[in-house]
Amino acid sequence: MPHSPQPWDMPPPEQRPVPGNPYATDGYGPPAPPGRRRRFGTMPAIAAAVVLLLLVAGGAVYAVSGGGWGGSTAPAPEKAARPSGTPTAPRTPAVRTPEPKRIPTSEEINAAREPGDATAWIVDDRTDLPGRNIHLNDLWIVGDTVVQAVYRKVTAHRLSDGAELWSVPLPAPVCETPVNPTPDGKVVLVYKNSQARNGNRCNQLQMIDLRTGKAGWHKELTETGSGDDTIVVHTAISGGTLAVVQDMTAAAYGVGDGAKLYDIPMENPGKCYPDDVAGGSRLLVSSDCAISFDRSKAYSQLREIDPRTGKVLWRFRTQPGWKAGKVLSVAPVVFTTLHAEERTDNWRIVSLGPGGRVRTTIDARQKGFKYCADMGTRARASRTATAPPSARTPCIWGAPARSARTTSPPESSSGA
Repeated sequence: MPHSPQPWDMPPPEQRPVPGNPYATDGYGPPAPPGRRRRFGTMPAIAAAVVLLLLVAGGAVYAVSGGGWGGSTAPAPEKAARPSGTPTAPRTPAVRTPEPKRIPTSEEINAAREPGDATAWIVDDRTDLPGRNIHLNDLWIVGDTVVQAVYRKVTAHRLSDGAELWSVPLPAPVCETPVNPTPDGKVVLVYKNSQARNGNRCNQLQMIDLRTGKAGWHKELTETGSGDDTIVVHTAISGGTLAVVQDMTAAAYGVGDGAKLYDIPMENPGKCYPDDVAGGSRLLVSSDCAISFDRSKAYSQLREIDPRTGKVLWRFRTQPGWKAGKVLSVAPVVFTTLHAEERTDNWRIVSLGPGGRVRTTIDARQKGFKYCADMGTRARASRTATAPPSARTPCIWGAPARSARTTSPPESSSGA
């Protein structure tokens, strides 16, 4: 018995190109097979457009590469002709390595000298550096040489003409150097334990005699647990003592032989942790205190330590909400303090006298100020510009402030 025709028995509708669709094929063809069902729904139109753009970009990279992802010399496929009026995808420009700028020679610099001008020299170091940030370390002047650690070597040049006198290679990049060497010209620098970009430690101590260029003892800093890592390390030399702050602990070592002298005392455990050191004629240790999310309770403690014995000579404490910044001088003691919540525009310059007592405080927001420190004698401050000080008197000049508001002095001190 014949069956009546059903909808599924009917032939499929005729496929015709959609007018204005540049991607449709010419003529007629069989119906497209049904797409696979996706777990999270159908692919939106914008995703398909992104895939198309990626394919176009991939073709551009292929063409620029010179034929093949794996370095093959096979010719690139011909591009299909596009209908008129269809925008062409822009080509990906080739990345060009910037050309190094030309460094003038010493002769060119000295050619412009005038009567009374000193001679100058310049050294163009052609060391092949990796594509990453390279830390500019401290510069040491010992006798008639100038020495600096750059990347994986320590190099000395003669002050008179810039001639290289010696160079000490290192197995990994330098990550920390003290500002001051010992009185007899020795220094201890810290370099990383590997050349890896990530996951390395700043824990390799190396002593170098800056007068002879001879490498001395080598020591590795150890980590005892939480709060004692060597990811970031700060160092300072005072006399023959090397002070090292690693994370939240600090210790002192002898520069001559690398032997550990003592642990720098940690006061108020759980509230204060050493975070930086400064050396030279004095040894200063800064501590970060009352660490919490409430910045209004945070403060800093600055201590002078006897570099030979580790005894605390005096203590200085900022008021809550203020943190110690950079040490500008150790004789006299001059440093900056920063407001914990307004660190960028609210800072002070503090000068301490005997026993860590406050001598001078300057609000850097004042409308023009000048601070001059006579090294080794006294400090003075003035709100008006006076006659320039002598060449031995470093000064800090303040720019006009945006605000004239004033606050109470952020300092307090207590003797040892």
